[in-house]
Amino acid sequence: MKFPVFICITMSLFPIFLYGNMDAVVDTSAKDVLYKTENMYGGGIHRIGMHLAFRTVKSITYLKKRTYSLEFVGMHHPKEHPLESFRHGRSYEYGKLNAVMINRAGIGRQKSLANKAALKNISINFNYHIGPNMAILKPVYLRIFLTDKNGVDILDEENNPIVNDMKYDANEHDHFNIKGKASSLLGMNELKFTPGLYSKIGLNFDFASYFDRVLAIEVGMTADIFLKGLPIMALNPKSNFMLSYYITVFVGKKYY
Repeated sequence: MKFPVFICITMSLFPIFLYGNMDAVVDTSAKDVLYKTENMYGGGIHRIGMHLAFRTVKSITYLKKRTYSLEFVGMHHPKEHPLESFRHGRSYEYGKLNAVMINRAGIGRQKSLANKAALKNISINFNYHIGPNMAILKPVYLRIFLTDKNGVDILDEENNPIVNDMKYDANEHDHFNIKGKASSLLGMNELKFTPGLYSKIGLNFDFASYFDRVLAIEVGMTADIFLKGLPIMALNPKSNFMLSYYITVFVGKKYY
């Protein structure tokens, strides 16, 4: 636990130091320093999943801005891999106990390193965010062949194996009696919530052809830490810390 906490604190404090010591290449007479608000929407991938994001940026000075963000992140375990059913059903992730979605709400700062006038239609911004997160866990349901105490399939009146949708149990279900993945809607009434904190740093490259538009690619790193470990995969330690890199594509509009 001590090392993840150290990483989160470092990622939260280091950008604040870096933020105030970066030199900027900005033409202060250019039109793109005059906008007061930016709203942008985006989506992308990270090391172990995909995400959607919304961000509002408010100008403090022509170089520095305050940011507010919301993110919805699908998170997988590094050892999670699709597996074809041994008995010709749908593919599934063997050993997966819970599907995980992480919601983040953050506040941060952004600093312009170069604006479009200085770099011929490309702006570069450094940003960091910190704030609360919430992991939402939904149990995984699989299609399971029913068997008797000897492990023999139980048959229906037409001599077909009986299959039930059941919550995955690593102690009872193995590759030989799993037909495949059940409906993703199963388990929605069994959601569990685990709060935590996150921090994030990134570099944003805006290529939009018009000053009042946003078309940007952002790359960076995120650290999530939770109050309790998340049970994602059977026979693996519960994860209460996740460090990942990401790439996001943003589109949006700027306002005076």
